[in-house]
Amino acid sequence: MPNAQFGPSRLSQAISILEQKLDPSTLALVRAALDDSDRLTVIRDAFLEGRDVQAVQMIRDLDPAGIRKALGVISRRALEGSRLDQIVVRPWAPFRATHLVVSPRCAAHFNIEDIRIGNRSQFLNSDAIAADLFTMGEVLHGEADEQGFYTIRISKRAEACLPLRIDMPTCEVGNEFVVVVTNIDSRSHEFSGALLGQTISY
Repeated sequence: MPNAQFGPSRLSQAISILEQKLDPSTLALVRAALDDSDRLTVIRDAFLEGRDVQAVQMIRDLDPAGIRKALGVISRRALEGSRLDQIVVRPWAPFRATHLVVSPRCAAHFNIEDIRIGNRSQFLNSDAIAADLFTMGEVLHGEADEQGFYTIRISKRAEACLPLRIDMPTCEVGNEFVVVVTNIDSRSHEFSGALLGQTISY
């Protein structure tokens, strides 16, 4: 039964909003969690006060599946040895990145020199960081959507193993991420990685 303080009418409105914002599996988790009034008092109050966006975000934070969007960062050609290069990624929807994940297959051959949104560096200093620090042991799987993002479900174990967190401002449509890398090997190698984060819809 719906919580007595969270009337059927308002509960229906809340579910209606969530159906537009969340994928079916996450929505099922939320429906089950709504029966727990102690855990969701703050979220309930946010809905009652009309703070729907904040309430949806708080529910996302409860999601144990750790849903993220991934935007591929891939060199379309082998990068020459002992050379610095820029990999440009243009999101088709506003995107806020929280992590750069580099494939362990190539990480040993690269340094990350900088990550920029447009011409603004997201690094606090100019020192390069070994790409090894951006790897994780668990392979991430996802399906591409019409905007070129992959929806990734990250387990709690995998989330604990995510590499350095690099919270960035939102990259708007028409702007671009620039990942600056150096191939520190004498031979050419392809670079492969992904930016993890959130779009407006999730």
